[in-house]
Amino acid sequence: MDFQVKYSRFRSLLEFLSIDLSMAYRFPLAEIYAALYTFFLVVSAIPQFGGVSSLIVFFAYLYFATILPKFITNILIAKNVAYGFAGEIERGLMQTYLTYPIKRLDIFVVKVFTCILVPYFYFIFSLLLASYLLYFEVFEIYGSQVLLLIISVAGPCILFGAIITAASLFIRRGGASLGLGIAAYFTIAILEMAMLYFAGATRRYEYILALFVLEPYLAFASHYGSTFMPFVHLPSITFEEAASYLIAHYFLSFIVFAVIAFYFIRRFEPT
Repeated sequence: MDFQVKYSRFRSLLEFLSIDLSMAYRFPLAEIYAALYTFFLVVSAIPQFGGVSSLIVFFAYLYFATILPKFITNILIAKNVAYGFAGEIERGLMQTYLTYPIKRLDIFVVKVFTCILVPYFYFIFSLLLASYLLYFEVFEIYGSQVLLLIISVAGPCILFGAIITAASLFIRRGGASLGLGIAAYFTIAILEMAMLYFAGATRRYEYILALFVLEPYLAFASHYGSTFMPFVHLPSITFEEAASYLIAHYFLSFIVFAVIAFYFIRRFEPT
C-alpha cells in the first residue's frame, strides 16, 4: 500500500513536470532561444579568430559574448516566473496544483526547475559548447578554471530568479510581475555599475566585497589581472579568495530560495 502511494505521487510529479515544461517551452520558443545563443556566442568570437589563444583572450570573450545571452536568459526567467508563479495564481491554476497528491515542496521545486534552472543550464551548456569549439586550446589547458568562470558568469541569473520568484508570490499578477522583473533587471545592472564605479574610485573594501558577491566573475577577473576593464581598479586576490566569493554568491541564492520555499510550504495561500 505504501509503495502504491509513493508510486502515485511520483507519477503525479512527473505529469506535473511534463505539463509545466510543455507550457513554458512551446514550439518554437526553445528553437529561437537556441538560435540566439548560438548567434551571439559565435559572432562575439569572430574578432578573436587568428589571434593569440590565451586565458586572457578567453576572459575578454566570455565577458563581452555573454552580455546579450545573459540578458536573454534573465528575460526568459522573468517571463517564466511571472506566468509560472504569479500568472497561475492569478488564473487559479496554482490552487488546482495544490490539490495534486504531491507535496508543496515538490511543486515548488518543479516550478523553480522549469522556470529558472532550465534557462540557467541552457546558458551553461551553450557556453561550455562554445568555449570547447571556439577556444579548444584554452579549454584543454584550463578546463576546470574555464568551468568556474562560466559558472561565475551564469550565477547572477539564479539570484535574479530568486528575487523575481519572491516578488511574484506577493504580487500574484503575471503582467505586473513581468514588468517588475524587467525593471529589476535594469535596476540591478545600474546598481552593479554604480558599485563598480565607487569600488574603483574609492577603493573601499565594502563596495568591492558586495560587488564580488553579486558578480563573482569580477572576483576571478581581479585574480587573473584581466585588462578588459581598464576603467576600474580591482585589488589583486588569490584564486581561493575568488572561489570563496563564487561560493558565497551561490550560497546567497540558496538562502533566498530556502526562505521562499519555507513561505510557500508554510504560509502561502493562493486565494
